This record gives sequence, structure tokens and C-alpha cells, in this order.
Amino acid sequence: MEKVNRWRLSLAEVSRFPGYHISKSRYDLDTVQEIVEDMAAKLKRKVFLLGSYLFGIDSAVTEIYQMLRLESIDVRVVVICGMGGIGKTTIAKAFCNKYSNRFHINCFIQNEYQHSQGGGMLALLEQMSAQLHRIGTYRVTDVQGEIRIIKDILSSQKALIILDDLLQQSTLLLLRTLHNNFSPGSRILITTRDRKLLNQLKIDMPEVDIYMVKALGRNDSLKLFSSHAFGMTMPPERFRELSASFVTYADGLPVALTLLGRSLYGRNDVSLWKLELEQVLERPQEDIQKILQRSYDALDENEKAIFLNIACFFVGEDIYEAFHLFKSRNYFPQVSIPILVERCLLTVDRNNKFQMHNLIQVMGRELAKSRKHLLLKGKERYFAVQKYKSEADIMEATLDLDGDTREGDTRYPLTELREYGYEEKVQHNRKSSREFLCAGRTENTSAQPVEEYPQKD
Repeated sequence: MEKVNRWRLSLAEVSRFPGYHISKSRYDLDTVQEIVEDMAAKLKRKVFLLGSYLFGIDSAVTEIYQMLRLESIDVRVVVICGMGGIGKTTIAKAFCNKYSNRFHINCFIQNEYQHSQGGGMLALLEQMSAQLHRIGTYRVTDVQGEIRIIKDILSSQKALIILDDLLQQSTLLLLRTLHNNFSPGSRILITTRDRKLLNQLKIDMPEVDIYMVKALGRNDSLKLFSSHAFGMTMPPERFRELSASFVTYADGLPVALTLLGRSLYGRNDVSLWKLELEQVLERPQEDIQKILQRSYDALDENEKAIFLNIACFFVGEDIYEAFHLFKSRNYFPQVSIPILVERCLLTVDRNNKFQMHNLIQVMGRELAKSRKHLLLKGKERYFAVQKYKSEADIMEATLDLDGDTREGDTRYPLTELREYGYEEKVQHNRKSSREFLCAGRTENTSAQPVEEYPQKD
């Protein structure tokens, strides 16, 4: 009797699960096939844990879904582009969670910064093969043989492939190797900080589009920050003004809002919040700096020098003025400025003025405080601006304007800096209350201009 009762309880439990209805108009074989396909898709599906606070993610996933047109049988690519910490990887993972069941197979290839920098193509193949074969680790001993195996798999099954923040050359090499072997209906998502990748991909794959990730709006920013700081979407009344200040500082960057919120979690003293805000404004959080600085570290010396100059002196200023000054000092701005734009470090607005995300500019000014970040040839030249109120407070700047390499420094007081177009920038940045602004110059004899910016009439 006890055995019968156990069976009854088991059957009652099973009855709560939804099942498949077999109608008289369908063959049993059709229903069995449907069950097999459904279970196979669920077993193959990759699910990412993304946490509870995903403000602004759903709308991004919807836009990418519309770009990819999953109902189409052609092979399509969307490049998810944006500055570091903007949420590219989270968006790609959220898309995978929602739509990976539409594909027979899916791969999520992690960024190479988590692996050996020397891994290259071999490391990518091992990641891809492990996921396609659904095993934990996979050792590739024959690169060409493994490529043939991967091509066979991709040509026979509709795939969702996500390449997350790979080195640009690795991404191009992988897709150029495989682009003719994707099965109809396959989709590829690529996350990157460099929009130049879009044009390079179009050489081999015509159906390529780009989704530029937007910073969070004010409301979503406050919700994200408050969720991490207080565990609820709105801060308590006595913390609202301070929360608004942190949100303004983060400027819609999800990683900054998350890290700042977490650092304040459990702190219920308003005075501690005020001290934390003062500290952040004076000295940026190291974790945020590291994420943003990866884009800076990828620049060459000339690009770094121009970036630091713009961050210190030219944000909000006319592009023509800076362009001619850089050109007169052999910075090659017609080469470097487009690269800074492509890498999401700089924008030029409709009024032809330089704009920069607040935290990117903070990073640039912080880097400019240290000479070791200015990889220069010859003498350094920098401006030190220390909480001044009048011209007398501006420190003299050591300059090497004419490339003179003789021993000793040439000192220029503020009145003589007007000749070189810097005095106005120093005056402009007086409003920023930054302690130390630098301008570096590098010699670059190999770079060639690729285009001329339009001249003012």
C-alpha cells in the first residue's frame, strides 16, 4: 500500500508539468519529432547569469533583433560598438539568453584579454571547438584539420556566433577563414570599441550593420546606481541630492554607476557620502580608470599625445583651431583624430566642436599628470595649472616648441604663451579646477595624412 501511495504522489507531481497534446489530426511521429527538437535546443542552449539590475538592456536587445532580421535566410552580422564599460558584453549575453533557442548551435567566444596575449588563432579555435563539441576543454593539435571540422559543423547547422571584444586582427582572421561556410540563417554578433572594424568586415561580408551603444539616460542611471547602493531603484530622501551628483559624474556609464553604487552600499552616514564624492572628483576610482584606459593604451604615441591635449584643452572647442595647431606641431591630426573617433574616445558634434564623455576626459587629465604616460621623443613639454585665480598663479611651462635639443630649459611666462595659442586654453581650463594639465609632442615621420579636414573660409 505504501508503494501505491508513492506512485500516486509521483503521478500527481508529474501532472503539474505542461505536456504535449496529441491531436487526432497529427501523427504520433510528428509530435515525437517536435519533442526531440525542443529538448535538443534546450540542452544546447547557453544561458548567462546577468544579475537583477539590467536597466536599458531590453531596448538595446530589441534594436539588435530588428537589425539581425532572424526570419531572413542570409548570413548577417551586427557589430556592437561603444566605449569601455558601456554594456556591450551584457547586451550580447542578454541577446543570447533570449534568442539562442532559434539556432541549432551557438558559441560565445570570450575576449582575449582573459587569456594569453599570445594565444591568437589557436586560442580562438580551442574556445570555438569546445563549445561546438559541447565539452569543457578542447586541445587543438592540428590547426588546419580543426578548421575543416569547424567549417563542416557551421555549414550544416544554423549558428549564433558571438565574438566578445576580441583583438581586431583575430576577429578579422577568424571571419575571413569561416565567412563562406556559415549555414543560411546564421547570425554573428561582435562587440568592440573600434568602429573601424565595420568597414573591414564589409570587404568579405556584405550584410554587416553597427549598433552604437548609448549611455544610460538620467532615470535609468539613477535606478542602476540606487539599486547597487541601496538595493532599491530610488534613493532615500536624504541621499537623493548626493546620489544625483554621483549619477552626473558617471555620465550614463553603467560600469561606473555599478562600481560607485557598490562602493557606497551599507554606508548610512551622509558625511561619509560627501567625503566619498569629494574623493572621486579629486581622484578617479582605479577600477573605472583601468577599464577606460585599455582604449588609451592601444593608441600609438602620436595618438596618445593628441588625445591628452584634447582632454586637457580642447573639449567643447572648435575642431579647426585645434587641428591647425596640431598640424603646425607635426602631430598629424588628419590621421590621429579620426582614429580617436573610431575608438570611441572622442566625438565631433554638429557644430564641429570636440566632445568627450566625462569619464574619458577625467581619465585623460589624470594620465596627463604623470610624465610616464607621455611616451615622448626629445624634451617633454607640459603645463602645470595649480588651483589658480590669476595669471600670476599659473606656473611657467617648459616647452620645446622648435625642437631644440640643447641642454637647459627655455622658460615661457603666460604672456608669451599667447603667441602659440595656448593662453586661451589655460584660461578656459581655469574653470575645471584640475590641478595638472599636460600637452605632449611626439615626432612621427612614418604617418601619412589620409584626408584633410575642411578649412574655414
